[in-house]
Amino acid sequence: MRKVLYTKFSRERRNEFQIMTRITEEDGIRRVWKLPLQKEGELHIRHMYENYRKLEHLYAYAGVQICPCELDEEKCALAFPFVEGESLETRISRHGKEKDFASLKKDYELLYQIIASAKGTRNPLLETDAFCEVFGHPALKKGLAAAEISNIDMIPGNLLLDGEKVWVADYEWVFPFAVPIAFIYARSVFLQEAASALTKEEQEELYAIGGISMEEIPVYYHMEECFQEFAAGKGEPNALATFYGKLHRHNYPLSIWEKEKIDVPGCAHRNSTGGERTLL
Repeated sequence: MRKVLYTKFSRERRNEFQIMTRITEEDGIRRVWKLPLQKEGELHIRHMYENYRKLEHLYAYAGVQICPCELDEEKCALAFPFVEGESLETRISRHGKEKDFASLKKDYELLYQIIASAKGTRNPLLETDAFCEVFGHPALKKGLAAAEISNIDMIPGNLLLDGEKVWVADYEWVFPFAVPIAFIYARSVFLQEAASALTKEEQEELYAIGGISMEEIPVYYHMEECFQEFAAGKGEPNALATFYGKLHRHNYPLSIWEKEKIDVPGCAHRNSTGGERTLL
């Protein structure tokens, strides 16, 4: 008999992105399922299935494994094996609570090495029409590295550590165009609660791992807002916006943001969503 151990609904999204995540156990075997909540969401599920093939050989960093998935055509549901291991988010949170910044920094060095190992073009054209539809028109500096396939879901909660292996357990948000590796890494910091409790100097050290200055953070944060609105729907109430305000009270005090002095171009199409172990 199949038992349901966990269920998560991601409703704060456009209909085509709303999904349900469920963990089941049957005959001692656990699986993770992702199903669309709306008929329009079936294409999103199928895109996730395609993402596995795209990412299978994307990362050159040794030990990185993409958690495989199978597509149940009849139910339009994805089935993933339940991978045992400690999430990088759990490890980072533990090091944060222990005030062990040296170990926390090593966690982020590992994360950046994995993200930056993505294969493909290193200095591609970034602001394509597809890019701007999702991320607006950010004031990006020139010469940013990016891969041709962009998995922006590379946040600590989506990486599981199992001995020498690092499993990428969730890859819902993968785009077939270049997105700066610096942004993918930056969002892994500013979406992490443990990082928000660090001092300004410690945060600067984490961003410096990815070659990111504090002056660039508002630009990447603006990209994240655009992405959130892309997923939730333009003009729709976004429950995450309030959470962001609280999460970033340590990361971005006004003295750092200096919003009145920073010219961040507007966002043509911005949106938002909530994810399982991730915000998106």
